[in-house]
Amino acid sequence: MKKFLIAFPLLCGLLYAIAAHAVTITATVAWTVGTAAGHTSWSVQKTTDGGAPVEVGTTAAATMQFVDSTLTANHTYTYAVAACNTFGCGAYTAPVSTTTNAPTGSASGVTVTVTTAP
Repeated sequence: MKKFLIAFPLLCGLLYAIAAHAVTITATVAWTVGTAAGHTSWSVQKTTDGGAPVEVGTTAAATMQFVDSTLTANHTYTYAVAACNTFGCGAYTAPVSTTTNAPTGSASGVTVTVTTAP
């Protein structure tokens, strides 16, 4: 966590300081596998506030979670996952969404679980 110190003088020449904390908001996208075979990786897509889906990451075939640390407060994020191989990616899962809240001064996290049988 990064800390920034902001100082300013007040009446009577006294010096007061306030601290600002950088807050990181993350979503952990995790999925389970039914009977997937032949895949070599996973593709994770994200949509922000109903916009167009964008691939935000890929993972190895044995890794079934992705951490997105690019979130900001007061937005709705939607995720979907697809199994991929050398020929491309299959269909993406049904999307799941989460909404981030205004930060309260401490780190907060959101967990999203996607279940798929590619």
